Amino acid sequence: MSVYRITSIQRSGPTGETGHITRVWCHKDGRTALGDAKIWTVAQVDAHVEKSHKFYTFGRVSLKAAEVEPFDEVLNGRTIRSLRSASDATPENNLEKLPIVKKQPPAQSLLRRTGKAPSQQTRYQRATPGTPTGSPTTSPTQ
Repeated sequence: MSVYRITSIQRSGPTGETGHITRVWCHKDGRTALGDAKIWTVAQVDAHVEKSHKFYTFGRVSLKAAEVEPFDEVLNGRTIRSLRSASDATPENNLEKLPIVKKQPPAQSLLRRTGKAPSQQTRYQRATPGTPTGSPTTSPTQ
C-alpha cells in the first residue's frame, strides 16, 4: 500500500477553474519527504483506492490531514465519479480549497494569442524552484 498527498486540483470547466474535479496533483509520501508531483485522473485515484492505496490532503496551519475518497456526484442529472476529502471541519485541508491548476489552451488558440508555435506550447511539468507546484512552464512538447 502506498500513500499519496494531493496538493492541487483541476476542474472540468473550460479553464479548469470551475466544475467537478477531474485531475489532481499527487506526491508519493515517503514519510520523510514527498516525491515529485504526478498528475492523476479521478479514475486513476479511484482504481488505486480500490487496491488499498491512500490519498490525503494536508493543512499547513492546522497540521491536520484529511483522507480523500472517490464518490458519485450527481450534476445536471448525470452521475459523475469525483473526489472529496473526509469531513473534519478544517477548511484548509478541504480538497475543494486546494490550489487550482488552470488548463492549457489548445495549440491553435495559443498560437493566435502568443505567436508561439505548437511545438513551444505550454505544458504542465514539475515546478522549478520559485514556481508554484503544478504551474505551467514552457518547454518543447515531447
